[in-house]
Amino acid sequence: TALGRGPTYTLLGDGSLIHSGPVIAIYPGPLLPNYLVGMITEDQMDEVLDLVDEIGLPDFTDETDDTNGQGVADATTEVVTYWDDSGAHTYSVYALGIDDQPSDPRTAVFLELFNLMGGLAGTTDAESYEGKRIQVVAGPGFSDPDLPDIREWPLNGDSLESWDVLPNGWRCDIEDPGVLGLFEDASQNTQWEHPEGATLDHIRRTLERAGMLLNDAT
Repeated sequence: TALGRGPTYTLLGDGSLIHSGPVIAIYPGPLLPNYLVGMITEDQMDEVLDLVDEIGLPDFTDETDDTNGQGVADATTEVVTYWDDSGAHTYSVYALGIDDQPSDPRTAVFLELFNLMGGLAGTTDAESYEGKRIQVVAGPGFSDPDLPDIREWPLNGDSLESWDVLPNGWRCDIEDPGVLGLFEDASQNTQWEHPEGATLDHIRRTLERAGMLLNDAT
């Protein structure tokens, strides 16, 4: 399900706002996410940048507010990243929104920015978004045995040995957008059998030795 875990909002310098759209409520759900893109106005862009400056993102590289870590378990960490000529600037907050009066004032501004982006996404005249490059990630997975959906590997001729290795041992490669057509009828339960099955078995054993638990179909 990694494809559905992209950035909640991506705002480009030309005003393009990329965000997730509605998906059909079935199980298992479709593999490919429904990303949309719409344009915001210059005034709306200025409003976003004002909050970016209020957080102070251009002035630091990477800072975190984890003050909620002692009282909240199993929450997510929300991250805002701002890019400029000097690179990426990130501010991370654990359990964003759980505290009405956060100790770090930047966190309150981050929540305001997050809510603003949601409001802008709901007001743009959005259309379907397709990226210029597609990252395909492969590794061992587990599907629902009651709904088996195992298919032949769709990327003929590709060797996983030539793919980049991710920190968790899985492999990834960059493809052009045409590859999405191979997965448009796949679900989050679909699995593919690669001719180099031994490679995937090696990944599985490596992850098991590292004590990592795999729950998602791949």
